[in-house]
Amino acid sequence: MDTRIPLIKDSVVSLSNKQNQYSFTILEEIARGSSIIAYKAASEVFGTVILKEYYPIDIDLIREEDRLVCEDEEEFEESKNRFIHKI
Repeated sequence: MDTRIPLIKDSVVSLSNKQNQYSFTILEEIARGSSIIAYKAASEVFGTVILKEYYPIDIDLIREEDRLVCEDEEEFEESKNRFIHKI
């Protein structure tokens, strides 16, 4: 059973790189896979986009507002590395 808690509509997610920070407003959840939840989101810079949140179903993660917290960081990092290397 999938007990993951998605971001709620109108949540604002900020993503940044070395030069810029961008804000995205969550419009709706559009899909789930075993490792991600995908959202339709809006940005003043990019328009309507799809954001994928890495949120594996097999790791105990706790939703704290707009972020995920994992008690076992090592398990999370190992899972993330497996996910990245599959692509």
